[in-house]
Amino acid sequence: MVDDVKALGAINIDACFNCGTCTAVCPLSSGSSSFPRRMITYAQIGVKEKILESPDLWLCNYCGECTKSCPRQADPAETMMALRRYATIEYSPPGVSFISKMIYKSKAFALSFLIIFSIIPLILMLSLHGSINSTSIMLFSFFPEHYIDIIGVTLGIIIFGIMLFGLAKMYFMTRKGVTKSNTGPVRILKWIVEFFQTIFKEVLAQERLDQCEMKGWRQRLSSEWFIHMTIFWGFTGLLVTTVLGFLLPTAISVPLANGIYIPITEPIRLLGTLSGLFLIYGASMAIINRVNKSRVYSSYSYFTDWALLIFLLLAGLTGYLLEMAYYLNSPLITYALLTVHLTVVFDLFAVAPFTKFAHAFYRPLAIWLSRSHNYI
Repeated sequence: MVDDVKALGAINIDACFNCGTCTAVCPLSSGSSSFPRRMITYAQIGVKEKILESPDLWLCNYCGECTKSCPRQADPAETMMALRRYATIEYSPPGVSFISKMIYKSKAFALSFLIIFSIIPLILMLSLHGSINSTSIMLFSFFPEHYIDIIGVTLGIIIFGIMLFGLAKMYFMTRKGVTKSNTGPVRILKWIVEFFQTIFKEVLAQERLDQCEMKGWRQRLSSEWFIHMTIFWGFTGLLVTTVLGFLLPTAISVPLANGIYIPITEPIRLLGTLSGLFLIYGASMAIINRVNKSRVYSSYSYFTDWALLIFLLLAGLTGYLLEMAYYLNSPLITYALLTVHLTVVFDLFAVAPFTKFAHAFYRPLAIWLSRSHNYI
């Protein structure tokens, strides 16, 4: 198992001799959650079930204090990330787990995967597009909306199925792990209360990550917490914009199909514009930090980390360029940018289950189970 974890990024795991410094300096470590030391020990001795049953993997915020303090330069923070990749592979459905493993371990396979899933939407766009009006912009005459809906819903169902399988497998394994340290039965009310606390405090506000950050507002603008928040809220806002556009066709879809001008102040359009700004800022800052290696958490980047950030940034940028071309009334450029934008979004969702995007689902589940069973 050590070799598998090394291949996933924990290249210095052999240097660890379990001195416990990492656990001592971790701002989130407690009596029951002595990470990352315990997880590294499990990996070194190859106790696979213990790793997959423990919520410790997902409680870590990757603040980097453990790596900065490690006397052996074993990089425990990156080992935790490697173990998350390992768990993501193991939680995947049969068949998908093989693809996931190959994407994580073979750059050539990952690149081939991206090329194939870039060609597929391009072929669909070129073969299914409608009339090209060069005098006025009629987006959904160029590429009918129902095709976008069918392709989007189909891809969404596949991604949802993969994530649901992984969450179910993780739930039963992690519940088994946390109940071993539980001192009594868990009441239904506590489960419900902790569920909503997890949603509001951890998903929407990232409270645990905020505990690891500097408190000055100037530092916060470039902090990991703020970058995570802008990416999360930017992506969520764009997703809500898409759903609203689908549910309220008279607001967006019908005007776009008939070449009717939509003011940027239109509420759904404005939400998309502001959300795009958040996404571009967050993805850009995350990429800049990784290029500069300015902090521990950005000093080592796995190629799947790069893929997710690049696709997020491209989705935001192509969306903005598309909007600019629309308001500048440049039909042919608008159609070309729509093709590129839809291809990027297709790729983004295609690679989502194999990147840190999956962490956005696994981590809240781990925190909810840990709190419900008094693990943390």
